[in-house]
Amino acid sequence: LATFLSACGGSLPFERDFPADAGQPPTSTPVRTITPAASLLPSPTPSLTPTLTPFPTRRSPYPVGLGTPLPDAGFPGISSGNTTLLKNVFEHTTTLRQANVISSNQETVLIATSKGLYLFDTQENLLAHWPEIKMANIACSACLTINEDASRFAIALRKDGAWQIQVHNIRDEKLELIKTFVGPETFGLESDPVQVAISPDGETLVYSFGGNSFVLYNLSREIELFEYRGRVQSLRFSRGGQYIYARRQTEVLIWDVYNIEGEFRNFLAPNENAAIDFSPGGEYVAVAFSSKIRLYRITPLALVREIDVPPTSVTNRTWQIAFLDDETLRGYALQWDSRTQTGQATIGEWDVSTGEALTIEEQETDSQNTFDEFVGIEFVQEQLVGGLDPTGYRALRFISADVLLVNSQYAACSFKLTTGETNCQAQDDSLLHAADGPVFREIREDKSTLLVNALGETVFSLDPYPIRWINRTADFLLLDNNSRTTDLYVKDRSLPVQSVPGSLRSVAENANLLVFLTKQNSELMYMTMVEKATRKALFQKRETRLYDMLGIALDGTTYFLREDRDNNQAIIKAIPPGTDEVLDLLRIDLVAEPISMAISPQNTLAIGMQDGSISIISLDGLTQEIFQALQSPVNLLAFSPDGRYLAAAGQNGITVFAALPR
Repeated sequence: LATFLSACGGSLPFERDFPADAGQPPTSTPVRTITPAASLLPSPTPSLTPTLTPFPTRRSPYPVGLGTPLPDAGFPGISSGNTTLLKNVFEHTTTLRQANVISSNQETVLIATSKGLYLFDTQENLLAHWPEIKMANIACSACLTINEDASRFAIALRKDGAWQIQVHNIRDEKLELIKTFVGPETFGLESDPVQVAISPDGETLVYSFGGNSFVLYNLSREIELFEYRGRVQSLRFSRGGQYIYARRQTEVLIWDVYNIEGEFRNFLAPNENAAIDFSPGGEYVAVAFSSKIRLYRITPLALVREIDVPPTSVTNRTWQIAFLDDETLRGYALQWDSRTQTGQATIGEWDVSTGEALTIEEQETDSQNTFDEFVGIEFVQEQLVGGLDPTGYRALRFISADVLLVNSQYAACSFKLTTGETNCQAQDDSLLHAADGPVFREIREDKSTLLVNALGETVFSLDPYPIRWINRTADFLLLDNNSRTTDLYVKDRSLPVQSVPGSLRSVAENANLLVFLTKQNSELMYMTMVEKATRKALFQKRETRLYDMLGIALDGTTYFLREDRDNNQAIIKAIPPGTDEVLDLLRIDLVAEPISMAISPQNTLAIGMQDGSISIISLDGLTQEIFQALQSPVNLLAFSPDGRYLAAAGQNGITVFAALPR
């Protein structure tokens, strides 16, 4: 249905690539070097046919992707004063599928991905793509819903540190936002934080924030019709819209929309994820067990029959079921063998009135995606360029005003924003560490750990523990000594110059200083500042209840955050240069857990949150604004040297923001 490909450039603009036989120790396994591609191509955009323009046509050139130069619109330096102007100007992300729903007439499929929403028909045609609508990357069983004729949908997402439900009309492939529901700030990022379902006619919505109650809402009249107080999951409308149903663990609850104040009906499903479907006319509800399908009459609620699906001894099938009409039920069941990574699929149709199998067949499959197989679509997820792994970032930083460096465990890539060039190095069997110039290879042996340059020369020979960090010039590195200590090494010394209790949590540097944070146990943390020229510790502080992040400004001021969970706040603290005095600067209210930090040369502090929001704080005036950067945790942040770009690394890839002039 849509195949996503990515092009990979070969080597970084560093000193040189590793040759395949570059002076490795005798015990090492030769590594494979990805050679530069002749040219870089932007990732293809899915379209209905090769001659059609992709949906939608955007007036703004932003964001650009791989292979496309980033137009400089005269972006100003980022501050809290222009946070509302921050927009995505460059993006390189995976196409990670988050949710999919099919319309009640079984004709349209809506898929939420990390690159926006895609609308398809079941004949494998792309109808529309809305890259700006992105769902939060959190486990959610009922965060996306579409009406019968695909003219209206609702989606749950994060916006400026809060949960929202947005309802959109679809008109000629363009979206019209017609209603927004904003959730309370008192609940967080647990599974199923929001639930929403839209009726087949698109007139009624049922939604829940937090799962402790749900509201039935009429969109045309803009009034609440009913509120149920009680914990439920996976809110849905039935195929015909006559019923609302939800789950309470393995219990299935059913409300009659036309008698919503009446008592709900209930029955037990085999598990919390059992496949359920209602007949279009509203007479029956079917629920799939591993080797049988139970058919219930809804009014009054009663078991009508069980349909056995041979072999009846199977206990581990996963199902998709749907009524083709009031008389026929269709199903797809998968029995998966994790040892062989293959499965046995059972596909059948049954007569509802008799339970007789109209058709039934078995076939081998290598796909675990029961939804795609059942609906008959194919959606291939795109990976990051050059082998970058968004689950294991080592570093994110600008090495010049327009060149962004990204380093994961086995790959390093540079993105030159102004020209669109991308260069990567990746080695499947070697851990890579990128400085601002060369890329180094970490080789772990029985009695030592080596850091080797592109010529195969050993730059560091260390104790046999993992390297956690190297600095921008590769003169300093931090070694993790079995989480007992974090050891600081310099290039010309065989022994550590500092050994600090605990495992490394965060590290930052400027031209003259480096400061790192370690945690010894659940509470006790050590903050150590080292002067690069003398290699001596200027101070070491023992602290508790700190967040795992810190930053250092050009003038040497160190910034970090302390927890105040009683007030749901974080305290921004600073240690001025030349002292070990700790100052309290500002308290900020928390909408989510802080997990990353960056400081611009213009004294703007960015704090990345677990929910994908970023707090922008101007340290000169101590003013704060929040914007929703990602729909996944902001794992790393980096400002460009001129402070005009802010890069964020998350679970789905890399995004760069700038303040677009009005």
